[in-house]
Amino acid sequence: MSDFTSLLPVESAVSSAASTEIQTFSSSAIQQAVSMMAQDAQVFMLGMEQVYVAANGKALAMIAKQDPLEQAAGTALLAQIAVSQTQTITFMTGAATVATAFSKL
Repeated sequence: MSDFTSLLPVESAVSSAASTEIQTFSSSAIQQAVSMMAQDAQVFMLGMEQVYVAANGKALAMIAKQDPLEQAAGTALLAQIAVSQTQTITFMTGAATVATAFSKL
């Protein structure tokens, strides 16, 4: 029988190099995921901004009408927009927390 113990340092060096490459790749993949999360969040927020601008315009137009029912509906719409904006902020805070956690992996 041969003594293979002399090969252990070589195997260890190869294993260490592979581990370093895997760590580098993993780190790059995680940073790419974080970057993509940030881009998705930015696009989402730009879309929500457009929704809010349109909804606010509609609500203000309703309030400006002489019809009390339209005015009440416009006021209710503004209240719903405010709730939605708060929920959007909460959602985006959660997304930022996830992205931060990913960046620390």
